[in-house]
Amino acid sequence: MARAIDAYTLNNDLVSWYNDTEDEKEKSILRRVMQRVVQAPTITPQNEALTCEGCYYIKNDDYSPCAWCIRSKENEDYYRRPPEGEEDT
Repeated sequence: MARAIDAYTLNNDLVSWYNDTEDEKEKSILRRVMQRVVQAPTITPQNEALTCEGCYYIKNDDYSPCAWCIRSKENEDYYRRPPEGEEDT
């Protein structure tokens, strides 16, 4: 699995390296690397369960209707997206 990086910190380090070098070929390569870092896709955070205030404080498996939503044992994953790649399964 890919490792997440802090693009802002990496780009700052690359800019510092870019400013310290005199070689034009090295500067050209660093410019391309900095562009790739900026254009790289972001990694979305993991899915978290979405609950309303009323449901948040319900203890363990006690699913009773509240003013904002209705949860039951049949649809306990109602407030959670499926993991990526498993949407259609």
